[in-house]
Amino acid sequence: MFTAGGRRARARAVAAAFARDHPALFPDARTERHVVAMLANRNDLAGVREALAAASPAAAADVEILGAALDAHARKGDLDRALPLAEALAAAHAARAATGVGASAARPPLPAILEGARDVVEPTTAKRYGPPERLLRNFRRLCRTRRVAQPDPLPPDPVLVRQAGARLRRSKRGERDIPRKRAYLRVGK
Repeated sequence: MFTAGGRRARARAVAAAFARDHPALFPDARTERHVVAMLANRNDLAGVREALAAASPAAAADVEILGAALDAHARKGDLDRALPLAEALAAAHAARAATGVGASAARPPLPAILEGARDVVEPTTAKRYGPPERLLRNFRRLCRTRRVAQPDPLPPDPVLVRQAGARLRRSKRGERDIPRKRAYLRVGK
């Protein structure tokens, strides 16, 4: 039962049992994301397309599912099928921005105490793109090799900017600089 075929058969049996016992809860978007990611890691392009076609509407518009499918097609050099997936990924990224989950071009609000310390919390030199940008990496490489126009860069994700600010505040530099900036701001006001 420890062969790859045996594990797949066991996984199919467990999935069938869940679908039979809990039809309203399974398969959900998270399960479909795992299925597409697994097929993409195995470079099974036909399986990825079949899973995308059978996915629920919520899962079919999921950034990670589209990104995994795009990444698999880009790695295998299938530009014709990768182009519509890249457009769908950009549309899903914009839809996330409309819901406020992240993936928008708006800068995250900072506490008033840190307004003057924006250069410490948000260095302007670093380019931060949203999580789907990592899924476009192989597609951009494929576009360069085929001399096709690159897609526009995706807008930055405020969630990543906030995480970077928190990481800086927890670092040695942040422990040293940010309290000093706060004291400077308190004196100025």
